[in-house]
Amino acid sequence: SACTNLVVAFVPWVTASVGIFATVMFLNGWFQGMGWPPCGRVLVHWYSTNERGTITSIWNTAHNVGGALLPTLVGVGLAWTANDWRSAFWLPAVIALIVAFIGFLLIRDTPESLGLPPIEEYRNDPAKVEVDEGEKMSAKDMIFKHVLTNRTIVMLAVANVFVYALRYGVLNWITVYMHEKHHAEIGSGLAGIFAYEIAGIVGTLLCGWMSDKVFKGYRSGAGIFFTICTALAILGYWLAPLGTPMWVLILLVALIGGLIYGPVMLIGLQAIDLSPRNVAGTAAGFTGLFGYLLGATLASTGVGILVHNFGWNLTFMVFIVFSVLTVLLFAIVGRDERRIMSAHQAKLGDMA
Repeated sequence: SACTNLVVAFVPWVTASVGIFATVMFLNGWFQGMGWPPCGRVLVHWYSTNERGTITSIWNTAHNVGGALLPTLVGVGLAWTANDWRSAFWLPAVIALIVAFIGFLLIRDTPESLGLPPIEEYRNDPAKVEVDEGEKMSAKDMIFKHVLTNRTIVMLAVANVFVYALRYGVLNWITVYMHEKHHAEIGSGLAGIFAYEIAGIVGTLLCGWMSDKVFKGYRSGAGIFFTICTALAILGYWLAPLGTPMWVLILLVALIGGLIYGPVMLIGLQAIDLSPRNVAGTAAGFTGLFGYLLGATLASTGVGILVHNFGWNLTFMVFIVFSVLTVLLFAIVGRDERRIMSAHQAKLGDMA
């Protein structure tokens, strides 16, 4: 991904054609999409079930840190290079290369590859779903069985569509909505975006901790709670009357950001929690594919079409419907999760 951005910055013919530029940016997104599955695999191999919510929430704050720092980083690049637009591509790319190098030095595949015991054995905390050794089963058949035709994973993928539509549906349109309805200056909209991402850090960490400690590993319960709270915050943002103080609107935006990133994190966590660890990366990638491919598209093109043709009121009604559908999907997944957790607790009892 970093190299792709360097190509955009330093190869003139890439930006000479809209078609070529769009193709290169498609490749950029494709490479970025490869990030979550291996991270999910590392998480599932190095952290056991009863600590994974907190740890995954810490990992997931990367979304918010990157989103919040990027405008500052681009601003520094533009100031440094006398407003040369290429710095918006090459400076983040250099940072990404440094991070990639650090990851290459420090990340290890599995505990077993270093002669250590599996994390479940080390922490006396068996996985919710046992590894499928797949006797006489190819990797393709194993993925088909545990991911593509696994009802729980498929429902999580569909839920991710709605969650990402909510996440980006609010985030991408903050400046436009606040300007059109509340006549806000662009600076207020940008402040809202910053608040949205920063609050997401706090909300993600809180959600991870609650899923471990309050909901005792019942991720669907935490997902239902945070999604309902997100819907209420969106409702307040939508119904805030003209003349509402700008700080209240920004506070509502921050509240939405702080809440929606909980379900964003939880769906990826559930994908690795509720599948055998030898296909956990694939399961995580499958849910992420639905979120980025369909959810982000709904949030950009879909919301744009809705606003243009039907106005903001119907658009926000659709957001509320998405929230309700997400809650229903979490509830259905929760039944499977309860059953798996019961078997997990029985196993812990036998070990004790």
